[in-house]
Amino acid sequence: MRSSEPTVGVRAFRARLSAYLRAVAEGRSFTVRDRHQPVARLIPVSRSSEHETLDKLATRGVIQRGVGKPGRSRRVKAARGSRLVSELVAEDRG
Repeated sequence: MRSSEPTVGVRAFRARLSAYLRAVAEGRSFTVRDRHQPVARLIPVSRSSEHETLDKLATRGVIQRGVGKPGRSRRVKAARGSRLVSELVAEDRG
């Protein structure tokens, strides 16, 4: 257990689970303890290089990140003079 890392008891952790998960998503880490013994560490998940690349492409407008369940949103239209990736894949697969 790291000395500067905050600790939380199991009861308090369960009672405020959503708040702790939000804090971890923001980059904080916690040690969960049961009867004063450390039993788990919550640490942020490191983003993969693929996620970073997709974020950059989405920021530039090259791709559009999906949201929600597939098939529930309106169909994406190709930019003038370009084609959808799905069309290119379908064509490639023959």
